[in-house]
Amino acid sequence: MSTLNHGLTLPKGYLSISQIEMFIRCPRSYYYRYIKGIKSPPSIALVTGSSGHAALEMNFRFKAKDAGKQDAPVADVLDAFGTEFDERTKELERPNPLTLSHTKDRTYDLISLHQEQVAPGLVPEDENAIEQELKMEIGGIQMLGFADLITPTAVVDHKFVGKTKSVNEASNSLQLTFYAKATGKDTGAFNCLVKSKQSPKTGKWSAPKVQVVPSAPRTQQDYTWLESVVQGVAHAISSGVFPPTDPTTWMCSEKFCGFWHMCRGAKGGPLDNPSAIITVPASVPRTLERTEPKRVHTLDV
Repeated sequence: MSTLNHGLTLPKGYLSISQIEMFIRCPRSYYYRYIKGIKSPPSIALVTGSSGHAALEMNFRFKAKDAGKQDAPVADVLDAFGTEFDERTKELERPNPLTLSHTKDRTYDLISLHQEQVAPGLVPEDENAIEQELKMEIGGIQMLGFADLITPTAVVDHKFVGKTKSVNEASNSLQLTFYAKATGKDTGAFNCLVKSKQSPKTGKWSAPKVQVVPSAPRTQQDYTWLESVVQGVAHAISSGVFPPTDPTTWMCSEKFCGFWHMCRGAKGGPLDNPSAIITVPASVPRTLERTEPKRVHTLDV
């Protein structure tokens, strides 16, 4: 734990948008992940999203260095995805070989479509504009993030999703607001790579889809709200109180929560404490450093 932020106690010494969003979704899951340091087993959705990001990162790094700002050959981008996917699937628990093969093939089609329809229109600002580390203080709280792609006009975040994000979601995204604040670019966008789905009625698969969803320009009101959220979450974490989330939400289930078996689904009560509240004592401060692993990306459900 660290107390670098105006006397507040934070487990990493800083916050990230991923930390904030997890805390807002479920304070108890934040406790297990960031206070106890427990990592839930990765899902095939997580593996696919992270591997897809690695492929897009490879493409845009190639493009940033290319004199003509051309994308990498599609075969090379697909190879980057396949290599990363094969390596990351080794971490899965009892994976179904047929499911892995089908998921891999569908993602190949999705990335190919992206390279044909979207990638040509996205040009990195420079060679440092891919997975760029962003650090800044907001409301007295140290913040850390990584921007997938920065173009001359906007910050673009890649999303491997089951459904296209809306303009409203992009315009209200804390993530894009933080990127705008940290880079000075008031506009952002979600680069949505929408996976194909199988109809439960017909059994047929929909076609993959790619779409860049722009956000409205950020205003001072957006930045003020971001500061309010950052400070509120920082104070809540520092208080050491981590109640469980609303049990009626989709995320509070065995299927979607990796901590289910040690929380709501645990026999005899939650891990460490059978009560509804978990408190965390402060410990020795340490300097701000990049100890949080690179952002991982999931497929939306």
